[in-house]
Amino acid sequence: MEPISPGLSLVALHKPHARGDALEFSIFDSVRDTEPSRTATLRSIADEICNGRHAGAVATVRHEHALWRDAAQQAERKLHHDRKRQLKEGLPNACFSGVCAGRRGFVKHSGLLVMDIDHCESPALLRDRIFRTEISCCLAFISPSGDGVKLVFMHDGGEARHAEAWNRIASHLHERHDVEVDPQGKDIRRFCYLSHDPEIRLRIDGLPFEVTGKDRIAV
Repeated sequence: MEPISPGLSLVALHKPHARGDALEFSIFDSVRDTEPSRTATLRSIADEICNGRHAGAVATVRHEHALWRDAAQQAERKLHHDRKRQLKEGLPNACFSGVCAGRRGFVKHSGLLVMDIDHCESPALLRDRIFRTEISCCLAFISPSGDGVKLVFMHDGGEARHAEAWNRIASHLHERHDVEVDPQGKDIRRFCYLSHDPEIRLRIDGLPFEVTGKDRIAV
């Protein structure tokens, strides 16, 4: 069993062979890298986000984000926005959809996808509410900017129905939680910046969001 940092909120930690432990995906050291540096699991990446490994880098991103948000002049806002973007691009990022062959191909699909909710009024409360009520949500953590939530869902649609699964989950979240999800996450190759969140939520024995067995919907 991989190490778990103190304070990490784990569901079903007593099940070392739960479904989520078998799901693997690629990590890239920055957006500029074209080849992944390593493979991770839900448990290992939750520990990494929780334990402070990226705390310093994420703190600088959040500082620039706050300066951008509070800036009065357009030129000043652009300056801090560009600085924030550059800092984020230096963060490691995960392709939760599977183990990659470069940025464009897959060796193995994971059955995971990312839902990104930006500009939340109370991101920690939203993180906990969605995680608590959605059994298919495997990971929930605060974004690098500090005012968004990253949600990793398990689904049974496979690689072929990834976009359909994303559409179904996005619609479900909108109907049940009144949130809008960033549509760029529909891309199966979409990367997700790692963050720092000592209260990240991890569920390793969740049930996949059901896509198979239902009529197909347009993507």
